[in-house]
Amino acid sequence: MEKIIYHGSDHIIEKPKYGYGKPYNDYGIGFYCTENPNMAKEWGVGIDHNGYSNQYKIECEGLSVLNLNKDYTMLHWLTILLENREFDVSTPLAAEAKEYLIQNCHLDYLSYDIIIGYRADNSYFSFAPAGCPCCWAAGSSPAPRWSPPPGPAPCGGGRRSRACCPAGRAAPPG
Repeated sequence: MEKIIYHGSDHIIEKPKYGYGKPYNDYGIGFYCTENPNMAKEWGVGIDHNGYSNQYKIECEGLSVLNLNKDYTMLHWLTILLENREFDVSTPLAAEAKEYLIQNCHLDYLSYDIIIGYRADNSYFSFAPAGCPCCWAAGSSPAPRWSPPPGPAPCGGGRRSRACCPAGRAAPPG
């Protein structure tokens, strides 16, 4: 099945490449996309610059997909955040909560080609709702077949650690 997905950026990206981006994003280093072009536009703009909603077609047949919006809870997503985002766990209660989530909600998300799920922003209480499959990320198996669809769409990853779970990654090397 072929899907149309969008990536917000301050520049045009003809073909996604794995290995760029910030390692402390929800799902680690990856190429974060959405099925919602307006959300990509929002991600692409900054306080001091306009942005682009890069549009791609991806062939999903044969790829393994982890859909956190269907068979999992918010706790599974939070566990993935604990692996990839930086949090202050300096109190005993915070350390105990982190350990509980890792022991009870861990998913082997790094084995998937694509992750669909929530996307946190830089606050503790704001996130993109699951209703719009908002985060697409390609993982480490065979490279997804990316191709930009016709027409412009202007507007405006995974690090491994000793424990935890998912939120959004990129296209593998290829």
